[in-house]
Amino acid sequence: MPRRKRVDEPGCWHHVMHRGARREAIFFTHQHRMNFMARMVLSMRKYGCDLHAFALMDNHYHLLVQSMEGKLSQAMHLLNAGYARDLSAEKGWDGPVFRSRFHNVVIQNDTQLVHVATYIHLNPVEAGINSHPLLGPYTSYPAYMGTIARPAWLHTHVVLDLAGGHSELRSYTEQHLPPENRDRDWTSPESAIQCLIESPGNSTTAQTYEIDAIMRAVETVTDINPASFMSSNLTRQERRARRLAIASIALWTNMPRAEIARQFGLSPPAVFKAMQITRQRFEIKDIEIELRSHRAKSMPKK
Repeated sequence: MPRRKRVDEPGCWHHVMHRGARREAIFFTHQHRMNFMARMVLSMRKYGCDLHAFALMDNHYHLLVQSMEGKLSQAMHLLNAGYARDLSAEKGWDGPVFRSRFHNVVIQNDTQLVHVATYIHLNPVEAGINSHPLLGPYTSYPAYMGTIARPAWLHTHVVLDLAGGHSELRSYTEQHLPPENRDRDWTSPESAIQCLIESPGNSTTAQTYEIDAIMRAVETVTDINPASFMSSNLTRQERRARRLAIASIALWTNMPRAEIARQFGLSPPAVFKAMQITRQRFEIKDIEIELRSHRAKSMPKK
């Protein structure tokens, strides 16, 4: 039976979805997602597609795209084929990364457009990854709400105008959340850490680790020697690794913030800023995996 021709024409709006083959993961690390997003930007730009919303999950992704030149299929082929090639080469896989063709739904009206953007932004909450959409490091919602800078390639004005502005879009989006998660200041470091602790399936509340073990895990994940953290002239990668170390110590030890500041030679406000781990959630999970793996290896065998 021949494939049904995909509906697309200049100016057409699409909700695009694609899932890993056999529903298996397609994103494993922060770097995987950064690679995908870089390819996403290039493919959209090359084939005249405007990106209006996105959410990258573990085994699938959602995009809200306006196909300005009617070349959605070309853009998605470039994105998916390139990312699949990179991931297969890294993992040594022989077989498909994605499940068949990507799926798209043509958006028919303004109400549906705002609804789809909201659905995309709530995906990590519905999946139990986050308690609030502002805490999703790989969605466009924080850029919509202004808690992070909007990248030039992300178009937010259409959805915001249709919703009536930032506050109206936030109210419309967050009405679907439990009442206790609507009014908290999710931009503070403590809320970000608490959300990580409260995430379903997360066992960090019962875990504490020695600082030396945390620093070894940070070095393994980032390939940055923690000895460099005390330097006054850090590279961008070293600063990011230091922030990750500070957030990990705050999460998995009982060390007060003032003591963390003293240990790193920083002021308490600087530590407060470094603890803002919202965009490093998946790197934090990499640290936890490394810590748990090391602890399991060090336990005596029965």
